[in-house]
Amino acid sequence: MSDSKNLVILSVTKDLYRKERDSSLCSEWHNIEQGVINHMEMIVDFPGGSRVDAHFGNFTMATDQPPVASAPTPFAVFLSSIGTCAGIYVLGFCQQRGIPTEGIRIVQRVNSNPLSRMVDKIDLEIQVPSEFPDKYRDSLIRSAELCAVKKHLENPPAFDITTTKMEIA
Repeated sequence: MSDSKNLVILSVTKDLYRKERDSSLCSEWHNIEQGVINHMEMIVDFPGGSRVDAHFGNFTMATDQPPVASAPTPFAVFLSSIGTCAGIYVLGFCQQRGIPTEGIRIVQRVNSNPLSRMVDKIDLEIQVPSEFPDKYRDSLIRSAELCAVKKHLENPPAFDITTTKMEIA
């Protein structure tokens, strides 16, 4: 039996705090990207070797482990979602004000406890060019702090992990 026939189904449920909801797929995906979801389902499968892929919407997020490392590890994907999420808010802030984003970048530093090997601090440094308006520096930080991934880490969801037997087609 091939590894690709083994499937794990993840379901994520969150209350939706909006007055109205557009049920179109495009709008639903936009809501998911913004961290405003009612229900999202991903299919996680095992295509071979140490690969584990997540499928959602029209996307596949491939992950892998060393020594092959044909894709990032799941933990690296998780960590990258923090900086890229903050980046979405920084980008939006600049675009709304007509501030050029050339030369702006975020450097993420992950600090781990050597005994527990758990992350105990994440630093995000927003580097801006010298011509970036000083009056927006604090506001730029506040916009990055709106990141939905960061907010979910600050208020983590409950996990419910179960098994289900299913017939393999």
